[in-house]
Amino acid sequence: MTPNKDITPFILIPVYKDFEDLDSAELASLDQLVTILAAHPIGLFGPEKIDWQKYLKYFSARDIAVTTHIFDAVFFTNVDGYSKLLLSLDFYKRFAAYSHLLIYQLDAYVFSDELLQWCKAGYDYIGAPWIDNRDGIVTKGELTGVGNGGLSLRKTDSFIRVLTSKKRFKSFRQLVEEYKRFPALKQVSRMPVACLRALTGWRNNGAYHAQRFLYNEDLFWGLVVKESYYPFKLPPVEKAAQFSFEIAPEHLFRLNKQQLPFGCHAWFKYEPEFWQRYIQW
Repeated sequence: MTPNKDITPFILIPVYKDFEDLDSAELASLDQLVTILAAHPIGLFGPEKIDWQKYLKYFSARDIAVTTHIFDAVFFTNVDGYSKLLLSLDFYKRFAAYSHLLIYQLDAYVFSDELLQWCKAGYDYIGAPWIDNRDGIVTKGELTGVGNGGLSLRKTDSFIRVLTSKKRFKSFRQLVEEYKRFPALKQVSRMPVACLRALTGWRNNGAYHAQRFLYNEDLFWGLVVKESYYPFKLPPVEKAAQFSFEIAPEHLFRLNKQQLPFGCHAWFKYEPEFWQRYIQW
């Protein structure tokens, strides 16, 4: 557990659109954030073209100081661009002064201020559990991991360590399994090269794997890094369900002994009829 004096969380909100273009659900998300978590420092990050003054006016009207952090517009054109940003060393180094980063997309929602409690829990990365619901039915045993990034807590120095270490990231067996799990990676790698990579840190370290990852960034942090040689602690599914719900909230609510979590993600996408009991938008 991290001593209190070392706990310095920073809430980061990704911004893709001007303030006047936010819809009612996004405004509800933002209003809830400033209602529940205003005691913690808050930052906005996005492209230079955003009319930042409207956002600053919103926070100023509530006597909340907020900072803005500009990144290249290419990172905010689509999900792939955003994933590249959150897989980059530059992003985490920008906020290295803070112990933890709470990524709060504007389709997230928080119910109570448990931020310091979660920072002290000793995890490197926390996000809602993933559930395989491709058939539209959620049953026991379909929990596939944890790490949804929409509302996620990240220990800053752990992310920097993964992206700067030159140590061997995966074994040859793990590299083969990675190709099977993420087929698109076959397009950018060759198995003979993988043999050499498996024996050394050459093209087999955290930065290399992050740069070539072709899927959503939270899958890298929640699945790939967890299975590497690098120490990287994630909570068990039951603990992650106390932090956040996303897919199948009714199922997770039962798993969590009918208690709401710290927050949730994409409440108007997954079972909105469940969330109507707790969220007004």
